[in-house]
Amino acid sequence: MVTFTAVRLNLFSIINDKPRTVDEIAAKTNAHAHILESLLRVCEGIGFLTCEGDRFGNTSFSTKYLVETQPHYVGDLIKLQCNEMENWGNLYNIILKNKFKDDSEEVVHKTFIKAMNNLGCIGEAEALIDRVDLSNCTRIADFGGGSGLYSIALCQKYPQLQVTLIDKSETLEVTQEYLAGTSVKSRIILKKADIGEDKLEEEYDAVLLSDVIYDVRVARLVLQNAFNCLKPGRQLIIRGYYSDPGGEDSIFSRLFVLQELVFDPEREVLSMSSLSECVENGGFDIIHRGQLTERSQFLIAKKR
Repeated sequence: MVTFTAVRLNLFSIINDKPRTVDEIAAKTNAHAHILESLLRVCEGIGFLTCEGDRFGNTSFSTKYLVETQPHYVGDLIKLQCNEMENWGNLYNIILKNKFKDDSEEVVHKTFIKAMNNLGCIGEAEALIDRVDLSNCTRIADFGGGSGLYSIALCQKYPQLQVTLIDKSETLEVTQEYLAGTSVKSRIILKKADIGEDKLEEEYDAVLLSDVIYDVRVARLVLQNAFNCLKPGRQLIIRGYYSDPGGEDSIFSRLFVLQELVFDPEREVLSMSSLSECVENGGFDIIHRGQLTERSQFLIAKKR
């Protein structure tokens, strides 16, 4: 979709004469600049564009194949594939002889929680427990803990630890499935609450926000709750797929930002820099921040 959209916007032909800023490209394409910038950063990440300062230019690959005036231009073929995409999207239904029905909201939500668990199982949980120290903690809160993957991993590493996993009721039903059969299930308490709306006033030694906050408005509410839950001087741990323009970054995190905007174009998506600002404004001092895996970043802070 990134390739389809960039070609349909004629981006590569527009900047072929000289590198241009986001605002200049937005003016020529009649696009929303903040969403366009996310698209351009993904294009840079996959090797279609270069970026020097605030200007985007073509690579030798995009100049050869994606500029209209070039003899090897394949943009029309890409546009054709884009037009045919809807038919390909219907392949599953065709194979099932048109008997396919849309999944219920419950099934869609369960698939989402399981998908996040899939991502966590390919190195994310292992990396996090290697980078945090909870040896002096006995009670922590896992805000929006989802499948419970991180709670389980932390309890397995720290035998003294008790975790309160806080999430909505429809998620906790899935969590219970993942906890069943684990040796640490007795040390993980499930609590039904909305981490952005419900007040949570218990005192914890640490609060974990793993793959939870990506919207600036929501982040402020959740961080306030985390602040209220923590004992003074205790730690806040955040991990997620945050993009960091000008710093450490990954193509996965850039695509993740663009996906957030696809689902809600008005959303103000957190970067690592804006997340850090929210954390500091929320009453925390940042101890460490940086790349966790090839996909994710993390931040550790303490309550003032």
